Amino acid sequence: MMKWDDFEMCSRQGEIYKYAAENGYDLKWFSSIFLCSNFCNKELDSIFSVYQLAHYKWIIANSFPEFECELKKSECDKPQREAEIVYAEDVGFMYRLLHILTGVSSKELSEIVAFDYIIKKATGFQHYGFERCAYEIIENFSLPVERYDKDAIELTDKEVDKIIKECEMREDIAISEYNAILQYPNTTQRLTNSKIYGILISADFIVTWHGRAENSERRTINDRS
Repeated sequence: MMKWDDFEMCSRQGEIYKYAAENGYDLKWFSSIFLCSNFCNKELDSIFSVYQLAHYKWIIANSFPEFECELKKSECDKPQREAEIVYAEDVGFMYRLLHILTGVSSKELSEIVAFDYIIKKATGFQHYGFERCAYEIIENFSLPVERYDKDAIELTDKEVDKIIKECEMREDIAISEYNAILQYPNTTQRLTNSKIYGILISADFIVTWHGRAENSERRTINDRS
């Protein structure tokens, strides 16, 4: 069964694809550009990045500058455009899920598993279930099944410092991001010693692993009210 944080990461990418379709971009072209981008492969494919569970609008704001000039507006006819808008979110979700289950980079997945194949299959994702369909795709394309388990990975001090620094530079942190950070055994004390901890002691900001905010509530470091 898919873990909550894996589901959230897939959902974020799905929302990005939906945004692209609703804003008139050529979805096939967008998918290729996005999955092959440095941002996607450096941040979203990494063991941990604060962007993985960030709000999709924040991901868009930080990823689009890299490739926005390369995007094209859709020239599809109206029925195809409407179909893309309907299934865009599921296509983005599936590409992220395939990465999670196989460890194959997003760039490689975009080259191995064609967009046209994924969007054709997307009509059945909701009905048959994403994981079942993902394993069918994995088998059809002979992809490896090397699912990483983040719970079994302990970050180095340098990696933890990088995560904390990114949050401090942004001056905000989402509940979902904080929950994800706390999965790693050697982060708690280092996080407590950072200025990020200032927002976590507010009476109305109690964070636990089961406190899953539906809207990824975000508080700024300077917001104490």
